[in-house]
Order: sequence, then structure tokens, then C-alpha cells
Amino acid sequence: MTICLQFITILIVYLLGSSSWAQDLVKVPVQIPAITPAVTAFAIARDRGYYREEGLDVQLIVMPSAVGTQALLGGNVKFSTGGGAGLLPILRGAPMRFMFTTFSRPMFWLYARPELRSVESLKGRKVGVSSIGSGPDSLLRELLKKHGLDGTRDVVVLPVGGGTARYFALQAGSVDAAMLSIPANLMAQDAGFRQLVSFIDQEWIELQGTINVTDQVLNAEGPLVEKFIRASSKGLFTFAICAHNRLHCSGNFCERPKMQPQRSTN
Repeated sequence: MTICLQFITILIVYLLGSSSWAQDLVKVPVQIPAITPAVTAFAIARDRGYYREEGLDVQLIVMPSAVGTQALLGGNVKFSTGGGAGLLPILRGAPMRFMFTTFSRPMFWLYARPELRSVESLKGRKVGVSSIGSGPDSLLRELLKKHGLDGTRDVVVLPVGGGTARYFALQAGSVDAAMLSIPANLMAQDAGFRQLVSFIDQEWIELQGTINVTDQVLNAEGPLVEKFIRASSKGLFTFAICAHNRLHCSGNFCERPKMQPQRSTN
């Protein structure tokens, strides 16, 4: 009986301590543009407990990059990860900064209906992007300009959503072409759509998987920013190790994926 009472006492103390620890976690809302490889570092850091080790309860909230920037400036999220969407506001004097980036190459592909064989053939057509002012939108407009087209006058650029939403808009015929990311580009390839441009193979610089923070949060909550960056860096490091060793990073473990036929994204 004495041993049983001691065990119960220890268990109660442990549970109370665990509950207290969980309650002490600081909730940190973070904007992500979509479920794509660009946010892998943050997902790994969350799923492997790196944020919790820093005392943070990170909530990854999906919203378009341009909206995420507004949410950041409005104080609705602590950090945004929208990449290039935050660059223009910063250059225009918005009180925010880039603190971290995961990728510097744009992981986007421009796919179109099979009969459209070149960027020039997009004249008078509708092209889908995630949102106006997002990274894919900016890249598309620069590409069109390079090929003698104006993104406002010659081509209709439509915001149709993030992730695979742009592929489904292309499939449904709502747009004639779309800026796609993984896995939507593979879906378009399998469906017979034509790849016009692989941005990852071009001499383009586009920040993705960034950590953007306002000057106010940086100055008033410096330790929080440091903890978030440190845990995110661990997530990126883990992702790099798994990628180098051809491992699949998921949840609390890395496992070798089953062998599948290789498919090209070029």
C-alpha cells in the first residue's frame, strides 16, 4: 500500500509538472503561404519538438503571402514566411525585416495548356498565381516583361489560391496557364500540360521559406525572435541532412522512402 501511494504521489507531481510546463508554452502564430517544400524547415521544427524545446507553441497558419504580410504588420501573426512578398513592402519603408531564408532559388514552374508552346503565346490569355503581389506573381511579371509582354495590358493575371488550387484552376479551364509549385507541377506534367518555364533552372533569385518580423517585435521581444530562429535553423539543418542522405523527414523520425520510379521536374 505504501509503495502504491508513493507511486500515485510521484505520478500526480509529474502530471502537474507536465501540465504546468505545457501551460508555460508561448503561443506563436506563424503565417505560411501553402504546404510546400519551402516551409519544410518550419514543419520539421514543429513536428520534432524543436519549438517546444524553446518554450514555444508554434501554430503554422496557411494564408496567401500578401495577406500574410498585412497580418504581420497588423500584429495578427508574430512571423511570416512569405518570401519575396515581403520584399517590396520593406523596400518601400515598411517596419519589418528579413531574418532568415531557407531557399534562394524560386521553386516554381509555369505550366500551360498543351497548345500553348511559348511564353509569347500567353498574350491575351489568363494566368493563375497565388495572389497579387506574391512571389509567383512578381516572377511571372518579370518573365513576361523579358518576353516583351506586359503583365497588366497583355496578359490577365488572376489570383486563384495557393498550393494545388492553381493546378485545379488550370485543369478546370479557369486559366490558360499557371505558376505551379511542388507537387502541383508533377500533377500538371502527368495530366499532359506543357511546361513553359522552370524557374529553378533560371538565373533568378527569389527568397522562399523566410522569417519576416516587424521592427516592433524584434525590439520588444528579441528573446522570442532568437528562440524561433534557433529552432527553425535546427529544422533546416535536419531537413538538409535527410535530403543529403535521401531520407524522408516526417513527424519524429526519418525513414528511407520506398523506391519509386524517378520523375523529372525539368
